[in-house]
Amino acid sequence: MIGMRGAVFGLAFTAMLATGAQAATYNFNLTYDGSNVSYDTGSDIAGGTVLNIGDQFILTLKAAGNSFWRVDSAYNSEFVPLDFSLEEANDRTVNVTSDFSRNGSTVNTITETGVVQSYVHAGANTWSLATGLEFDTVTLVWDFLATSGPGDTTIATLASIFGGFGNGDKPFYNSPAISYNTPAVPLPAALPLLAASLAGLGFAGVRRRKKVAQPA
Repeated sequence: MIGMRGAVFGLAFTAMLATGAQAATYNFNLTYDGSNVSYDTGSDIAGGTVLNIGDQFILTLKAAGNSFWRVDSAYNSEFVPLDFSLEEANDRTVNVTSDFSRNGSTVNTITETGVVQSYVHAGANTWSLATGLEFDTVTLVWDFLATSGPGDTTIATLASIFGGFGNGDKPFYNSPAISYNTPAVPLPAALPLLAASLAGLGFAGVRRRKKVAQPA
């Protein structure tokens, strides 16, 4: 009896390990420069990635340099603001967390639990963002829980990733409600003083030359 129980336990444990081994986490790290989205060095490549039930992807999109986004006007329940296009149409049950940060500190978090995403998108379902919110990075965590059809879910190529289904058919980072801002680079504090000093030296030199040119 003990041997039978041990065998059953061993099979169950092996199955659990096999199931855990099948789950994968993908890290897609991208940067937006005001015009284009590009992969960061070392990022997983989204296009062609097949997601199975239990898999997770973490999509991090950041503004280039010291740039940031600002919510300038109402952004309420906007549909699929940051998503991948998929090759298979299905109903998928997922958990999604969207974390917004500025200079490394979280400024807003949106959590969607057990939400059903239909058709051909995977990512944030809806966002509502307060006017005046500023952020330079969005980190989206997507957990694949279940599907009504075939388990395979294939992410489309990079050119088709951010198709923009809502908000004027524009993704959030190219939205009329959210602006992309690049602060002007401040001049070094000593530079104005240096310029004033050089100007003073030039003026003094002109006065000396004029004085020398006068007849005795």
